[in-house]
Amino acid sequence: SFHLGDFRAVIALPALGFVVKLPRVQLYNLGRLVHDEFTRHTFRIGLQRLIKSYLKRDIETHWSPKRFLYKGLVDNWREWRFSQTFDHPLLAKTYFWIGGMTIQAYAAPLPFEVENTYEGIMDFARRFTPIIGTRIMRDAHHFQNPLNFGVINGHLVIVDYASEKVQSILQECADDLLRDFPLT
Repeated sequence: SFHLGDFRAVIALPALGFVVKLPRVQLYNLGRLVHDEFTRHTFRIGLQRLIKSYLKRDIETHWSPKRFLYKGLVDNWREWRFSQTFDHPLLAKTYFWIGGMTIQAYAAPLPFEVENTYEGIMDFARRFTPIIGTRIMRDAHHFQNPLNFGVINGHLVIVDYASEKVQSILQECADDLLRDFPLT
């Protein structure tokens, strides 16, 4: 199967037991950013200052040129590094980082449906609250997306753990999540 995320494309190969994550470059949004900002601000602040201000924005800043060009690549790298340094069964293991793409263990979908409504998504997020408490607020939207999770060998795994906020939560609560998350 194939899933197209904001910054990565994922090709799942369940028969082989792995997925391939490819970084995406958002040229369309980069073009919109350049067009909007250059037509609105160039003459007011000057082209040189405008370019310098863009180059100072980091990869996590929304509407940053670096984000549109490199976020998928950086996310793949972060997942691979975290998987190597924090070897925990809660992680869907990332085996390789090759030329920007990663190879990760395949995780089956969660064994329950999450209704695609506000209430359904909130019910899913509430499954985490008794386990990780207010830590969920560090990256709440991540824990509202059931596609970020799966099942390997009958237990919960997280398949998208590139965010440093998510990584900090996992370092503190991985054992509790693995033991206490309700898969029914």
